[in-house]
Amino acid sequence: MQPRSFIRRRHRYHMLVSLLLITTSTWTWASGNPQEIRELTLAIKQLENVQAILKRAEMQARATSRDLRTTRYEFDYELVRSDLQRISEGVRGYLSPSRAQPRDFADIAGDYSRDRVGP
Repeated sequence: MQPRSFIRRRHRYHMLVSLLLITTSTWTWASGNPQEIRELTLAIKQLENVQAILKRAEMQARATSRDLRTTRYEFDYELVRSDLQRISEGVRGYLSPSRAQPRDFADIAGDYSRDRVGP
């Protein structure tokens, strides 16, 4: 078993390498200035963090929701995950565009509560 500090350092190393790869690949493609590229790369990272937080919240909700009859609504994690993925893909598409492709202009949902369906 590896020490906890080694795992943290290894995780930081992987994050740094990933960030550098994203950043260096976007320099040649993005039409924006370097500051814009840095900010958009940071936005992608923050979206990834939000997705991780939502995943933890979903696991916590599943673990603690023993009495399903007392709640009428639940948070629609799947829908918010798909919207965040769509936003992230849009930012990545701007930073490193491929050949001109038709875009899908579907709206994001925005309303993430839904009626609970039975116990």
